[in-house]
Order: sequence, then structure tokens, then C-alpha cells
Amino acid sequence: MNRNRIGRRIAGLVGAAALATALTALTITPANAIIASCAEGYTVQDGDTGRSVAEKHKISMQDLYRWNFAEGDAPGSMDHLVPGETLCVKVDSKL
Repeated sequence: MNRNRIGRRIAGLVGAAALATALTALTITPANAIIASCAEGYTVQDGDTGRSVAEKHKISMQDLYRWNFAEGDAPGSMDHLVPGETLCVKVDSKL
């Protein structure tokens, strides 16, 4: 789960002050992805879908999902991307 998704969920539950504190405490990779070896991020544009992002960066849908979404997230999350959200589109295989 990336920082944007975490923020939206926390904000709905606890308010802005608690959100700021919670986000400050998070350790986030450069691309706000859930994978520590993320080497390149992509900022979601209006109209992007998981498939269009995967095709644009020549990666599989499986990798895009695995690098950016927590195990419990619904697969439909890939079709409802939020403009401005950052996704990991390349990992450093050496890490």
C-alpha cells in the first residue's frame, strides 16, 4: 500500500492532525511503493490504468501490482489509480 492510499484511509478515520503525525512516522521508499528495492517511480496521470502504466513501462501487471499494493488490496485497485499518486515501475534487482 503506498503513502497516498494510507493517507486517504487514515484521514477518513482520524482527521488531519493525526494524519500528519502518522505520515511523518512512515518509512517510505523513493517511489512511495511497498517494495524497498524500487529504483524508478511514475506519477499517475489522469486516465491512467494499471494496464496502461504497465504497458508504458514494459512491465507485467503482476509486477506492477506486487511492487505497489499490499497483499490485502483488491485487484481492482489497479483500475482506480489516483492522479498524482506515485507507483514503482522498476526495481533494483541487486537489493
